[in-house]
Amino acid sequence: MRIWRRLRHRVPGMDAEWGTLRVRATSYVTRLNGPVKELLVFRYLDESVSGLHLPGGGVEGDERPDVAAVREVVEETGIREDLALAGVVGVMQSRWESGRRYIDLFFHLRTEEPRDQWTHRMIGHPSAWDTGMVVEVRFEPLEEAARLLAATGQGQESFLHRIQSASDSVSSSCSSIP
Repeated sequence: MRIWRRLRHRVPGMDAEWGTLRVRATSYVTRLNGPVKELLVFRYLDESVSGLHLPGGGVEGDERPDVAAVREVVEETGIREDLALAGVVGVMQSRWESGRRYIDLFFHLRTEEPRDQWTHRMIGHPSAWDTGMVVEVRFEPLEEAARLLAATGQGQESFLHRIQSASDSVSSSCSSIP
C-alpha cells in the first residue's frame, strides 16, 4: 500500500500537471457459466448516458482502493453474492471532459451470482450524479463484452486480456471482502 499512500497526496513537482490527484477503482467482475467466462456490465436506462459500463467510482478519503472497488460494484449493480478479490490487473491515467486528471485502478473480482440479468436502482452518496438512476445489469461472455466495451471509446476493455487466461479457481491468496 506504499504506492497508495503516495497517490493520496499531492506529489511534489506534479502540481502543475495533476493538481489534486483523484483515484478511481474500476472492477472486472467475472463468473463461470459452464465453460464460459462472463463479465458483469451495465447500461443506464436513461438514454442520455450511452454504452456499456463497468462498475467503478471514486476512492473516498482513507478508504482502501480494493474496498472501494467492492463498494462500487454493490452500489452500482446490486450484486447479491460474495465477491472474491483476484487482484489488480491494471492502472490507467486519464482525464475527464472537464480536463481534470485521474488515475484508475482496475481490479479483478470473482462471483457466483446466479442471475443473468436484472435492473437495479443505484445507491451511493446523495451528491453523486448517478445515485438513484436505474441500470440494466447483465453478464456477457468475455469476448463479446470486450467488443462492446471497446465500442464506447473509454478504454474500459484495456486490461481484459489479463483476465481472459487467468485461472478461474480462487487461490488461497485471494480474499473475500465483505
